[in-house]
Amino acid sequence: MRVELITMWYNEEFLAPFFLNHYSWVDRIHILLDADTDDGTESIARRYPNVVIEPFAFPDMLDDIVKSAAISARYGTLRDADYVIVVDSDEFIFTNEILKPVKTHLAETSKDVYFVNLWQIYQHETDPPLDPAIPVYRQRRHGDPNMEDPRNAAYIKPLVVRGGLDLFWGIGNHYIVHDGRQLEWKNRVLHGEMALSVAVEGPEMLQGSHWRLVDLDETIRRRIRNRKARLSRVNLERRLGAHYHQVREEDIVKEYLDNRNRPIVIAEPGKTKY
Repeated sequence: MRVELITMWYNEEFLAPFFLNHYSWVDRIHILLDADTDDGTESIARRYPNVVIEPFAFPDMLDDIVKSAAISARYGTLRDADYVIVVDSDEFIFTNEILKPVKTHLAETSKDVYFVNLWQIYQHETDPPLDPAIPVYRQRRHGDPNMEDPRNAAYIKPLVVRGGLDLFWGIGNHYIVHDGRQLEWKNRVLHGEMALSVAVEGPEMLQGSHWRLVDLDETIRRRIRNRKARLSRVNLERRLGAHYHQVREEDIVKEYLDNRNRPIVIAEPGKTKY
């Protein structure tokens, strides 16, 4: 089985080793690298033999409409892949049984589209500093257990799809569009009306973590310098990526403090489920 991955990056020097180590099993990782990147992201990525760096230039900094179009276009070229994963640099996919390979799960269930339940993960007060040499699921396991909260449910995304389908990705990869129909978690019942088999039940879905706030200093830098300061006119006018528009350092610190005691939502390796 051939699995390829698409991601778009800007200044991901901090997350790059965690991401690339986690997805070392993927046959090919396509990094659409923002031409304005000015840190060590590219040099780190080039150390990994399954990575392909594909330079990408925005016409006006971060434009989520342009980003979605670029990801969709790249997906359209990967028709020989059995499956394609589309994720951001802070999104890590597992199976329900963490040590079970994702490829094994895909082979056993054979769906066209997989929704992925991405837990919102925070740095617990007992967590040691992060280490790229340690698997991500051993380092940051505490998060918000309430996936019914709309803010969390937005991170149940259709991130793994069969290669060669006629579809495109929506803003933030929160939904896909196929045959004129938009499929996202809140309208997942529509999958029965689509000519696709979709994993929407727990045992068939994939799991994972969204590293919402796993290192305070890095989160401040990433959200303010690398996101808020780079929003395009289109993003600002259309309120795309709205959670970055007014974010302040004190807001991030408060979120960090408010979530230091979250419960464990990712089971220890070897346990059967989250």
